[in-house]
Amino acid sequence: MNLVCSICSEIYEPHDDVNITACGHMFHRACLLPWIERSATCPHCRSSCTEARLTKVYLNTATDQTASCTTDRTREHILQQQIDELKIKTHEQQNSLKHLEKTVLDISAIQHQNNMMRDDLKKLKEDLERVRGRRCILQTPQKPGAKPRPPCTHEICRNLNLGTNAA
Repeated sequence: MNLVCSICSEIYEPHDDVNITACGHMFHRACLLPWIERSATCPHCRSSCTEARLTKVYLNTATDQTASCTTDRTREHILQQQIDELKIKTHEQQNSLKHLEKTVLDISAIQHQNNMMRDDLKKLKEDLERVRGRRCILQTPQKPGAKPRPPCTHEICRNLNLGTNAA
């Protein structure tokens, strides 16, 4: 990370003389003192500022090897987080897939029941047409001298609440 003095726009070096104002902003001492003499305010936020209230900062820098180790650990941590997030997403997708598979099985069962009910309905319609045909025959008046209809036919009509006009 490179920190910059907002007065001169230069990067702070470990050997630089750096101060922090009471409001917490950091500047090169050589840049800050002339500013305070002219305006007695922080160059960044314009809060009241005096030389007596400045705090010296000591910059410590990591060696390249330490920085590299820290960077590697940070990358490793970020990669592990990404792996964990992907594992969670994979688990969620597997659960969704199981739910969808169950739904497909449920739909298949419903379709099978629907097909069976259609077959039953078709048979019932055929039976109804046969009964209607019989009803027509039973409701037609019997010709004089014709053989009487068998009693079982009348029984069927009574059971189906169709009644007979011939009786």
